[in-house]
Amino acid sequence: MSEDRLQEEQSKRDAAAKRLLDALDQAFAAIEELEKLDEGESVYELRTPERGPVLIFRPNPVTVTRVYLEGRPDGERVGVYSSYLEYVEAARQESIQKHGSDAEFQLEEEEWGELFQEAAERYFRYLLMANLERWEIVERDTAQNLRVCELAHRYADPDTAWQVYQYKGYILMMHTIARAELAIAEEDPDRAHQIIQEGIEKIGAFCRECLLEGHEDAEQITREHYLANLLRYQEDLSSSGRLEHLGRSDPRNVV
Repeated sequence: MSEDRLQEEQSKRDAAAKRLLDALDQAFAAIEELEKLDEGESVYELRTPERGPVLIFRPNPVTVTRVYLEGRPDGERVGVYSSYLEYVEAARQESIQKHGSDAEFQLEEEEWGELFQEAAERYFRYLLMANLERWEIVERDTAQNLRVCELAHRYADPDTAWQVYQYKGYILMMHTIARAELAIAEEDPDRAHQIIQEGIEKIGAFCRECLLEGHEDAEQITREHYLANLLRYQEDLSSSGRLEHLGRSDPRNVV
């Protein structure tokens, strides 16, 4: 075997050994974090070299769960894309460039199902992040799920679209709260007030849309729960002193 060939084989072995050592380092780091959970911590964040930050938490004494904080909650990629939503949006843009409009863009039923499943996983992640007051992640994830809603409403058949679009009011509520909390953290109460007012108006518009499309039950749920919750949140901010007095509104008057 030539000297160049020997050097090439040695380089491959060195690279394989390095990958193995890196994997062992990651495994030992994960074990250390799990030991910390055993000591009483219920949530711990660590960074993986390939999939970014991951949250390890123990919802009960016998279960350890992980949620990746960037891209898909399961840490998987969709080809070169960080999420199925990103893949679908790229396909839409490609269709527009090819045909001059979005008239030819469509997804199969299975593709809508994949998109909605990813949105559901993102929903569970932003619920967890809201409990941890990681509002920047809540803002990002709710914004992405709102994009899923708009894609479905525009391109899917009505029955398929409604599987996800019916939750738009709730997503708007969470998105508004996350943005308001970030503004408060930046000591910008005027911006927080503006964000809340915009959120109230958007949820009110969604309620009117539900009525026009014959979804009276969804309108009632959105008005009595999600809109009312946002108005209560606004009032709580005022009464707690986190924002100046903002007044009190009736959800029936917003719609």
